Amino acid sequence: MQRRLPAALLVAVGRAMTVGIKPQASLVPQLSTASVLTFEEVAAIPRPGAQGLSMVKFSPDDRYVTYLGSVEAASLTRQLYVYDRETGSTSLVIAPREGSGEEKSFSKEEALRRERARIMSTGVTEYSWAKNACRLLVPMDGALFVQARLERRDGVAEGSADSLRRLFDPDAFPEVGTGPLLDAKLSDDGARCFFVWGGEVCACEVGSAADACAPRRLTLGARGEEGRSNGLADYCAQEEMSRYSGYWPSPGGGALVAFEEVDESHIPPFAIMNAGVDSPHEQNEQHHYPFAGAANPKEPARRPARHAPRASATAGGAADVGEEAAPSEAPTWFDLSGPFGADSYLARVQWDCGGSSLLVESRDQRSLALLRCDAATGRVSTVLTEQSDTWVNLHDMLAPLGGERAEIGCQRSAEIGRDRSRSVETRRRGAGVGVGAHGLAPPVRALCRRRLPARADERRVVLFSARAADARVASLGAVLRPPRFVSFPSSDGAVTLQAAAAVYEPDESIFGHGPHPTVVSCYGGPHVQYVQNGWSLATADLRAQFLREQGFLVLKRGLAFEGAIKGDLGRLEVDDQVAAVEWAVAQSLADPARVGIMGWSYGGYLSAMCLARAPSTFRCAVAGAPVTSWDGYDTHYTERYMGGTPQSAPEAYERSSVMSHVDGVEGALLLVHGLMDENVHFRHTARLTQAMVEAQKSYELLCFPKERHSPRSLKDRVYMEQRVFSFLQKWLK
Repeated sequence: MQRRLPAALLVAVGRAMTVGIKPQASLVPQLSTASVLTFEEVAAIPRPGAQGLSMVKFSPDDRYVTYLGSVEAASLTRQLYVYDRETGSTSLVIAPREGSGEEKSFSKEEALRRERARIMSTGVTEYSWAKNACRLLVPMDGALFVQARLERRDGVAEGSADSLRRLFDPDAFPEVGTGPLLDAKLSDDGARCFFVWGGEVCACEVGSAADACAPRRLTLGARGEEGRSNGLADYCAQEEMSRYSGYWPSPGGGALVAFEEVDESHIPPFAIMNAGVDSPHEQNEQHHYPFAGAANPKEPARRPARHAPRASATAGGAADVGEEAAPSEAPTWFDLSGPFGADSYLARVQWDCGGSSLLVESRDQRSLALLRCDAATGRVSTVLTEQSDTWVNLHDMLAPLGGERAEIGCQRSAEIGRDRSRSVETRRRGAGVGVGAHGLAPPVRALCRRRLPARADERRVVLFSARAADARVASLGAVLRPPRFVSFPSSDGAVTLQAAAAVYEPDESIFGHGPHPTVVSCYGGPHVQYVQNGWSLATADLRAQFLREQGFLVLKRGLAFEGAIKGDLGRLEVDDQVAAVEWAVAQSLADPARVGIMGWSYGGYLSAMCLARAPSTFRCAVAGAPVTSWDGYDTHYTERYMGGTPQSAPEAYERSSVMSHVDGVEGALLLVHGLMDENVHFRHTARLTQAMVEAQKSYELLCFPKERHSPRSLKDRVYMEQRVFSFLQKWLK
């Protein structure tokens, strides 16, 4: 029997065929005639006026101030500059060679470290001074370079990539190591260079002739062993604890090196297929990922800090390299299991008088202990502990004050000696380099005063002004209107939240006074404040400005009290986003029938949860790289905020999973994810799409086969902005 199409459908099909509309053309976003910003500008990194100076450092003699900057403010390519305090002049020291330091040139190991540290810049991305010697170390082009001094011509410090001296040719020493040279450091006196190569801590003397510094290994046992490394911070240390190093040379000449030995071989590898390349077997990856409730990396006998013998005995000449370059003395091992048992985290390491001070965190992260490790005897003692009913947030305030004191916090320190250790109170005035960017106007980055005993004068010297250096700030000045910060009651009505949200309102002369279609832009997770009274996160948020320019009201909701979400993720945060929308509706700013939400990472999780748990509020959601079930994320982050493991708190994990609430989805969902994401695996999105299929719910999927957690290709980011805007326009306009 022949079936006939409904008349209305026949008319629609006929009309499309007569006008000749091509499907791809129909997908091109339709912009407002008042549009000034482009998708390319929205997707560009860095944001206008947001990139200034980085890695600002004084030379050991305090004459020079070095920093990384860009030739053009809109460029991610960094170069090394120097400011001479005596002459008041600024000069270029090192510029990357053409084609070097680009994203495609990094090895997998380097690319993953950049992901962990959220580094987007290219070119010269790192450098360091020796603490007590005017010697610069610059890793570049797969090798290590030093510059003994800054040449001065006519009173001006000058240098270039050609004036650098390579320490050694990595290809000439395959018996020592292969692959990238990672985490390079100079000893305090500048006489030695340390680095991790092929999973082992290595060192070389910094001689005077190019390529004359033969490297040798200081550690053994990890090279060629899958899942084992010496001197490298593990995944959770880098991603969640902001500890990017796994070895620490002792003060002075680096006679001792403390390092952690990590064994991940017992953690089942998680496979990530590189499906976006031509070869079916090219660059597929295996990651020993520590899923919540499962095993963490371990160290033999739970002794993650180890001292190698004297560096002078293990960093000898070329005759000592190779398999015969084993340490001649037995290392000193530290057992750190005392405070919290074997299953704990090594959080921070800092040398002090004669040994190391370490911060060790319990696995439940409610306790933090300062340990004193004696390098001569291997003795470990507990100096003090911190405890919390929720969790202890890690900090970077473990620093030696000189003598026998090591700072543990702003107002607290530990007095450490070989025979005694005790907690004391202390106050210390800070002095050093400051880089400031305050308020909603384009920031001025300035070198702040540094107190120097030899100089009586103190002055401020402006090294960089974003207002002057970034032409985009002036050209977009009429468009980049600061948001309005508003206060309103919390979702439970208990308190009034000050500056709780940033509001970007459309131009009333073009779009009227409202109510407007509304987009809630969120992160919403703990430990990150998304709403800030600052240029970069407020005025220079070009996506929010672009949407405002297209007639959308944009709300950015801040984070008030992170401890309240423990063990119940995805409920209070949803309530907070709903409260923000209700406030905007009451103010006649938001159209309650046209509200969407979008976010990335935790913000992607929150966006999906809002669509599922608040269907009467949100019509659509864009969930970028979302965690959809917390049993699929890492141990350190997840167990802290979930209040336990999937085994100890199964109900908490169940109610915090997006999949548990899929039946409530009534709006449109766009999922965005990079297939190579080794942080929030694409598996999260795949599990959610399967749940949507089983619940017979529709969704849209936007994949980027070659991207990880942070999209790095400008072309990919432009495409993403176009597709996301088209989605919002389709469902909210």
